[in-house]
Amino acid sequence: MPAWTVTVDRDRCLGSGICVLYAPDTFTHDDEAKAVVHDHGDPLDAVRTAVEGCPTQALRLTTHAPTTNGHTAGGSAIARSSAARPAAEEEGR
Repeated sequence: MPAWTVTVDRDRCLGSGICVLYAPDTFTHDDEAKAVVHDHGDPLDAVRTAVEGCPTQALRLTTHAPTTNGHTAGGSAIARSSAARPAAEEEGR
């Protein structure tokens, strides 16, 4: 299992291509111009940038921390960093 996983909410995806721009070895577009994960070919930093840059917040990144027995455990999920959210969105929390 890779140290991270990323998923696409196809209902939110508008096919802007930001994810493909920042992480082309991880994301591609399908016949509907929606993002799909096709590999884990990019470094985690590139995938994180793609997730944070998604204008519709359709991407979700989950990191898996190694455990003492060599397996991985679920970690933090990033839909978009709070620093990248507009102030009005933060006030609604």
